[in-house]
Amino acid sequence: MSGKVFVVGLGPGNESMLTGQARAALAAADVLCGYTVYVELVKPLYPEKEIYTTPMRGEMD
Repeated sequence: MSGKVFVVGLGPGNESMLTGQARAALAAADVLCGYTVYVELVKPLYPEKEIYTTPMRGEMD
């Protein structure tokens, strides 16, 4: 099995700020995964996608 992984920046949290490339990558993806708060921002745009989320637990120095 082979595939691609896209790491997509979602911008400052406003749907209108997503770049065209970000939208294209999200649309092409079979699965969306990431921190819950960020994935929830784009989830309504891609209701057909398989989604996995995880809460942000904290940052390490």
